[in-house]
Amino acid sequence: MLSISQQTPTQVLQTGAYYNFSNIRYAAPPLKNLRFRDPQPPLQDREHGVLDGTKNVSICPQAAPASWNWDNAGLPDGQVIPIGNSTLPESEDCLFLDVVVPIPVYHNRRRKLAPVLVNIHGGGFFIGDKTTLYDPQGLLGASKNEIVFVSMNYRLTAFGFLGGLGNATSNSTSPNAGLLDQRFALKWIQKYISLFGGDHSRVTILGESGGGASVMFHTIAYGGSRPSENHLFHQAIGQSPGPQVGKGNNQQIVSNAFLAALNVSTVDEARNLPTETLMRANRKIEASTPYFGPFVDGDLIPDLPSRLYTSGRHIKNLRIMAGHNANEARLFIPPTSNSQTTFDAFLTTRFPTATAAQLDYINHTLYPPPNPNTSYTTQNARLSILDADVYNLCWTVLLASRYAPRAYNYIFAVPPAYHAQDLAYTFYNGAGYQHDVNVTVAHVLQRAVTNFVRKGNPNGEGLPSFPAWTEDVEEDSQSPGSDDAKVIRLTNNGFPTAREEAVGRCGWWFGSSFAGSN
Repeated sequence: MLSISQQTPTQVLQTGAYYNFSNIRYAAPPLKNLRFRDPQPPLQDREHGVLDGTKNVSICPQAAPASWNWDNAGLPDGQVIPIGNSTLPESEDCLFLDVVVPIPVYHNRRRKLAPVLVNIHGGGFFIGDKTTLYDPQGLLGASKNEIVFVSMNYRLTAFGFLGGLGNATSNSTSPNAGLLDQRFALKWIQKYISLFGGDHSRVTILGESGGGASVMFHTIAYGGSRPSENHLFHQAIGQSPGPQVGKGNNQQIVSNAFLAALNVSTVDEARNLPTETLMRANRKIEASTPYFGPFVDGDLIPDLPSRLYTSGRHIKNLRIMAGHNANEARLFIPPTSNSQTTFDAFLTTRFPTATAAQLDYINHTLYPPPNPNTSYTTQNARLSILDADVYNLCWTVLLASRYAPRAYNYIFAVPPAYHAQDLAYTFYNGAGYQHDVNVTVAHVLQRAVTNFVRKGNPNGEGLPSFPAWTEDVEEDSQSPGSDDAKVIRLTNNGFPTAREEAVGRCGWWFGSSFAGSN
């Protein structure tokens, strides 16, 4: 039993308005026999108690794929959100969460509970942590200090996604342990958040990029088939989500390569190795292709996310807010990718099982070569639109369509509007992460997010209108967007409502046989 009522928080954030309960252990250290397995409860909650932030707790082991090098994208300084730049030491003993509470909410907790916002950090399931980019003070202020904020670490790379090694007992793992860590933290919240002043029946999960993908994975957990698992949260905000999963035998390939790098033949042998040995092999293998990430395991993720959504195998009755950035793919499509040859190479590499007819349809109907009738004028822009559709944009369309009319979508269009740029706006606290944050836009986005957390609707209190989504995604739809597929655009010059022009393209992608796999 976690005892909080007799404890006095000792860390107050810089504004003096919030108690920061940092580094609460929500799961046992995943070491030795607990490596690569489901998270387990701490052995003695009373022993660990509530840490006050004075302990320098480590982040989970990090390792980036070789392709993860934004420095080569030719971007101007100050335009990239520095995900994964934490200076904290890495350790397997990293399953901690933070709870930040407005002081009045904490002291009023016996009489009234506040809604809870749970942040799931991004970083592609290979980098990131609960703290580095996620100071919640701006959001809490936008909520009029009426919400509780929680952020957690979870296992990444091989430590969180080792699987595909067969049924031998010595190779038994939880292939999506990192996602199970997140769910374990959500279960911790259900059990304990009222002791901080939070209402366990009003929980919203929020995530950007890999965090947004995590949000979507939780909405389809177990195909919505386990009632006991369907009430860990009640609302969800997915920012630039992309719940891609490993395809074919990729997980087996990368897991076997990891064991080979360790010079062992079974996972049980790996469990007995020193942490530094595991981390060194993890960095080596993560730099290869394929790399570690979520996988269709027949259990937590029973099928491709697109199939689960389109067949109705997802958690019902959620309220949803989703957004993507107007120039999402600029970080991932280098300027040198500017020819029909590079476009064709992208298609054959990204969709190796696509038929000739499908490739022809993509090439000449969905994304025809630049001409006077296309919205793009270069091959690079053409490829960027395709990449953004497949990896991020269309997932916001699918998410909204499954939960319409209780879904609200936005497009972040403040230039340059690259992937993850809206993090600086969501977590703006007076300084931001970039040089040119439009404070008006930041305040609108923060107030919309916190309105949604508090009442399930981003609208009200003088904000521009966030239209509810009512359009469904239909296979092979050629509609360029309808009056029922409306989004709000967040721009430097205002907040116009627009049609989501990608609805028709997204309908085709989710009717195809290869949407949602890496």
